[in-house]
Amino acid sequence: MGCQYSGYNNNDEIQTNISEPLIDIIKCQFEEYKVLVYSKSDCEDSQKVKQIFRQNDITFEYFEVDNMNEGPQLLVILQKITSRKNPPFVFIKGKFYGSSKEVKNGFASGELSKALLN
Repeated sequence: MGCQYSGYNNNDEIQTNISEPLIDIIKCQFEEYKVLVYSKSDCEDSQKVKQIFRQNDITFEYFEVDNMNEGPQLLVILQKITSRKNPPFVFIKGKFYGSSKEVKNGFASGELSKALLN
């Protein structure tokens, strides 16, 4: 599940180079956006997640990490937070929800719709 990202590297050296301001920006985004998606522009699963939200008339913010200067560092942070290697990374009210499969299943069961109403 998810899309491969060629910038993924599980090297501890890279992780030590993550800037504190980037972590602070991510924390602010978690607080600012009720539904937040970190995706990859050419990723089929990323496109599916965005389409599911659009079909359900859910307002969401998304960032295409492969189009960002900080993308590789951002992915390392997201991988640590979520324990997943590949986008999309979906956050609901600042908490990691899952990827395309979880979003699809969440709407099918009604769980995600309820979570978004609260």
